[in-house]
Amino acid sequence: MIGWPPRAAVAGRTTWRSCRRRPRHATALAGRGAGAAPGYTHVDELETAALLRDAFLPEAAHRFSAAVLRPLREHEARHGGDLVATLRAYLEAGENLELAARRLGVHRNTLRRRLTTAERVSGRPFTDPGHRLHLWLALSLGDLVPPGRPRDGENA
Repeated sequence: MIGWPPRAAVAGRTTWRSCRRRPRHATALAGRGAGAAPGYTHVDELETAALLRDAFLPEAAHRFSAAVLRPLREHEARHGGDLVATLRAYLEAGENLELAARRLGVHRNTLRRRLTTAERVSGRPFTDPGHRLHLWLALSLGDLVPPGRPRDGENA
């Protein structure tokens, strides 16, 4: 168990229904840390993920992700390709071309070509740390922020 009673419940901000959802969400996050063994997540990682999750409203997170990824998704719809999946694999691999290509099952030159296209379509260079942060958040918010999470003070 992550902690009992849940801090938010003690503060009176959360209903018991939403408290029952939190362990499921924590379980969904488990094993997603860089270098973590499958199914293992250190409690400190869950705490920071929870803090980040709580900073976003689901609707706002969805709008942010949609806006950042819109050019890539539109390009995929018109021309095919897997720009979003390629970008996710590249960022998850710590920007390691060889590892990302291996995970995607493509040649590293194919990955380079896709990344060049994604960079051009996104309109900003991937060397810009702020752009990479926006892309990473847009790709990750769906995993972090459960859909329909109630705002503080709302009943779940």
